[in-house]
Amino acid sequence: MNSIAVKDLEKTYKGAIQPTLQGLSFAFGEGKIAGLLGPNGAGKTTTISILCGLVRRDGGDVRIHDLPQDEAHREQLKKLIGIVPQQIALFPQLTAMENLIYFGNLYGYKGKGLRTKVEHYLELFGLEKAANKEVHKFSGA
Repeated sequence: MNSIAVKDLEKTYKGAIQPTLQGLSFAFGEGKIAGLLGPNGAGKTTTISILCGLVRRDGGDVRIHDLPQDEAHREQLKKLIGIVPQQIALFPQLTAMENLIYFGNLYGYKGKGLRTKVEHYLELFGLEKAANKEVHKFSGA
């Protein structure tokens, strides 16, 4: 099973001279980490925004864990995929742990289960020692 499968993705913004995306296809298997690389204007942000359900595609098929990226599956998909914007989107005065708990709550996670999940991911990414550090004190913030 593919985690993400995109076939013939198309998007043309209103007033654009040419499509932003045309015929884009790719698939990522379960457990893979991947990135989109390309010059400004290549459609990277548009592609990610479509995957996350923030922008509607004009054509093609998008599936995440075999669920179609459509209105009927929007809530299910919100629990499976997210986006890390180029600009910082965290509360600088909160700690890493507090930010993750806050955003977890927005997605319906609660209590001990949420805290366990946050601790797991902090450890997975080697950030457990920074869990109680305020975000504005991180390098690059």
